[in-house]
Amino acid sequence: MGPYHSAIITQKGNLYTFGYDGYGCLGHNDGILDKHDPKVNKILPRKVQFFEKNALEVIDVAIGDRHTQILTSDGDVFTMGYGGRNTNFFINLFFSCIYFMIACGALGHGDNENRHTPTPVKGLRDHPAVVSISSGYYFANALTETKELFNWGRGDYGVFGNGESKSLWIPKKNDYFAYLKDSEKLSIKTLKSANNYSVALMSDGNLYGWGSNESGQMGIKTEIGVEMYETANFATSVVNEMFKGKKIV
Repeated sequence: MGPYHSAIITQKGNLYTFGYDGYGCLGHNDGILDKHDPKVNKILPRKVQFFEKNALEVIDVAIGDRHTQILTSDGDVFTMGYGGRNTNFFINLFFSCIYFMIACGALGHGDNENRHTPTPVKGLRDHPAVVSISSGYYFANALTETKELFNWGRGDYGVFGNGESKSLWIPKKNDYFAYLKDSEKLSIKTLKSANNYSVALMSDGNLYGWGSNESGQMGIKTEIGVEMYETANFATSVVNEMFKGKKIV
């Protein structure tokens, strides 16, 4: 589930979507552009025909603010929805250069075009197969079978956990987590993202969070008491007094 739309995967690997359909985030190619279109909301689940027509089995789906990220059984990743292009004609006409620089979406295709049907993220195809995906508001993650983390989308609030805030139009291997894997023998087992932050279960059995923490949603803090990070630019250990010694799965 996401803030405004949802998705369901059946046992046969079919994908159904429903909810907000602006910018094509449901993947039905209905030509709906913005929230003012009366057809923008779909209250009943509807099959995304693309995957069945192409004999692809969907095994995972992640949802952001206005985009959808899909993983198929062959390790391929597809995205659809908001790529960064606003539907307001005057904004695109007069502020296109500035808008392109700041309004990066989470599709990973190298441009800010919106996609109304599932589109493969080709930048991941030269790497080992993806085994899990996650998405926040305007960013996306993909974890490969070799435990490499790739990120793309808007880099605000430290959402990539590598100390940088630069937006990424195509997937990029996360050098910081590559360093942890090679030097510290610390790798990601599972990763979940929401809003502008992520929390991961690492190979050492501990939870780590990075990104926006303005409400304490990552469970990290700088000292005993109520002081806490508002933003964590690197993976930071979650305070674990309440479940210390217990196995996190």
